[in-house]
Amino acid sequence: MAGEYQNGNSGGGGDDGDSTVELYQFFGQIGTLAKWIAYAIVAIVVISLFIFGRGVYTDWLWFDNLGYRGIFVKVLMTRITLFVVGAVTMAVLAGISIFVASRVSTGRITLPLPDDLLAFMNRALTGISIGVVALLSLVFGGIMAARWEIFLRYSNASPFGQIDPVFGQDVGFYVFTLPMLSFIQGWLLGVLLLILIATVAYYFLRFSMQGLSLNLNITGVRIHLSVIAALVMFTIAFGHWIDRWDLLLSDQGAIFGAAYADVNARMPALLIMTAIAVGAGLLMLANTYFTGRRLLIGAFALWFVANIVLGTLWPSVIQQFQVNPNEFVREAPFIERNIQFTRSAYGLDRVAEEFYPAETVVDTEVIQNNPQTINNIRLWDYRPLSDVYKQIQIIRPYYDFRDADVDRYEINGEVRQVLLSAREVAPEKLDATTQNWTNTRLVYTHGMGIAMSPVTEFTGEGRPVFFAKDIPADGVIPVHAVGGEDSPEILVTNPRIYYGENTLDYVIANTLQDEVDYQTESGELFRTNYSGHGGVQMSSIFRRMAYAWQFADVNILISGQITGESRLQYRRAIQERIHTVAPFLLLDNDPYIVAAEGGLFWIQDAYTHTNRYPYSDPLGMDLNYMRNSVKITVDAFTGDMRFYIWDDSDSV
Repeated sequence: MAGEYQNGNSGGGGDDGDSTVELYQFFGQIGTLAKWIAYAIVAIVVISLFIFGRGVYTDWLWFDNLGYRGIFVKVLMTRITLFVVGAVTMAVLAGISIFVASRVSTGRITLPLPDDLLAFMNRALTGISIGVVALLSLVFGGIMAARWEIFLRYSNASPFGQIDPVFGQDVGFYVFTLPMLSFIQGWLLGVLLLILIATVAYYFLRFSMQGLSLNLNITGVRIHLSVIAALVMFTIAFGHWIDRWDLLLSDQGAIFGAAYADVNARMPALLIMTAIAVGAGLLMLANTYFTGRRLLIGAFALWFVANIVLGTLWPSVIQQFQVNPNEFVREAPFIERNIQFTRSAYGLDRVAEEFYPAETVVDTEVIQNNPQTINNIRLWDYRPLSDVYKQIQIIRPYYDFRDADVDRYEINGEVRQVLLSAREVAPEKLDATTQNWTNTRLVYTHGMGIAMSPVTEFTGEGRPVFFAKDIPADGVIPVHAVGGEDSPEILVTNPRIYYGENTLDYVIANTLQDEVDYQTESGELFRTNYSGHGGVQMSSIFRRMAYAWQFADVNILISGQITGESRLQYRRAIQERIHTVAPFLLLDNDPYIVAAEGGLFWIQDAYTHTNRYPYSDPLGMDLNYMRNSVKITVDAFTGDMRFYIWDDSDSV
């Protein structure tokens, strides 16, 4: 990048000498500022790497505790790989372009400045160029890494077995492949446009240093910029090509999906636009053999005008003069496709109608012949029942009920519909004087048991009848019919709730500080230490340092109550916990608790979904395909999660 420096006035005096001194001072200040900016950037990068490393380490511990380390490693390696690919691609392309520009713009420097000052300016431009390339590489690497889910979906794609009626592609192409192609095209277009801008800026600075104005007619400059512009046009052509497939996801017409104007105007227009963009790119390459800028400008103008005429005006004319006067006839086959694909997307095509001879008269005989149905007609509403639970079943002031859920249990040989709710810990309800770090993090760590009522029964005072209530003196919650205390249907021997709907903050269990558990017959509070495997074990000072940093809480590091056997439990809210492991699932807004196998478990319904199912009408949640394909259980004591496939025909 060294140029020829000619200084025809290096020894002048007077005003020239003063100007030279001022320039030295100015560039010296610029150099000092640039040095401090470089130091700041290095410091920011180092701190960011430490923060990233801390996050990776703590997440690795969390996923490992749950047995999902493989998922974490796969996502992490995918993100790192995409970042490296994106950053290296940007660095190589931008670096090559700047290198070529530096060679093309080498020439005689005629500014009347000392040689060492000119050399400094030259080095400064090189440093700035390297910094800009590095920054752009980090940005575009980060953009690519952030879309890791698109690439994982593509690499794990499976066919739907349903073919679209326009292109003959499997629906899986639109769900898994097309998003990846669209992202790559948009990402590459952004890369090339910024390289073009950066290259023009570099030429401008180089020529300014030489005392010249930017001249695009110089052979090397023209060839260089024409090649980059041609690559931009080829990338735009690829975008037009894949936009044809995106028309099946269009919401511009009377229906969702490609309608009459899309198929008969926009689709051919995009095909023609693809050819025009390719032709424009070839003209830009041809411009490397001709002087002047007319061919370059003409190629771009051709594409721009065609984009307006074919992309906007033609479809509007077709819509106005062919579709609108006879819309139903024109759109009928497309409406039929919309109905067919919408039914398929939501599984409505599986619904079968059956004739059921319902009784129109309900008499005494009907009631006597259907006691199970009559005994399960719900009279209690979950909202007032939740309020009743909060009044008479909280037991201690640091517990709370969030809501009540409907379920069915076999009680006394009959399937009974019940409402039940979890008694979760709520340390925020403690008096302000007792809300210290020890109490909120080490002592009041878990909820205790459930309240359960049949949906049809009341006491004489209008209160609910209970199948499960209170916190017995032995800490075991029995579930039994009314009057069946001696023969419970279910015994919840471990009713402790460390993970739930209301458990938002982290706690540290199994410390030297005992945890509040339940009240004994003598009225004393029984205390316990956590005996499960839930949470990250604080087995080293390094782990304590990492989590003290993550939660900005130095007490995790310095507290003498924490031992190597203590366990830090965080992400205790059910939905946050599940979403961290499976962010691609849409979760039902209300998980519910069940009593089984001597413990308490949360059940969460989850849905696979996409908004890229062709011809399917979208719902308000930005999706047009949904399946209740997954059920998830979360152990309220250990936090263990289990995912169960409920619909193995679901391709997502």
